Amino acid sequence: MIALACALLALGVVAFLISPLLDGRRRQLGRSLDTEDLNKRKDFLYMAIRELNIDYQMGKLNREDYQKLQTEYMQEVSSVLDGIERKANGREYVTARIENEVLEIRRRRAALPSSAARVETPAAVEDRIA
Repeated sequence: MIALACALLALGVVAFLISPLLDGRRRQLGRSLDTEDLNKRKDFLYMAIRELNIDYQMGKLNREDYQKLQTEYMQEVSSVLDGIERKANGREYVTARIENEVLEIRRRRAALPSSAARVETPAAVEDRIA
């Protein structure tokens, strides 16, 4: 009975210690990287490429290994830069749509006589956008 309790306690401790590792992987798989994470990854890859170039120039790497690693790093940097650009374009697109809608509302209000101007509700604006 005591051995069973100790085994369960040990299993619980192991599960507790491993849970942050599993949770981090699950979170990383479940979400796309945000812009800050992408920028950190980009900086890391740039630094790795600089170090790779230095190592090659010092003769620590042969040509085949250098070319292979450089190709891998460049492909990864390319995908990270694409991710940064997609996130930036998405934000700009939404911001541009919001600004266009605000300008359209202001134009309509300016065209109406002041007594006929009405305030649009957020629901009405959402219906027009969708």
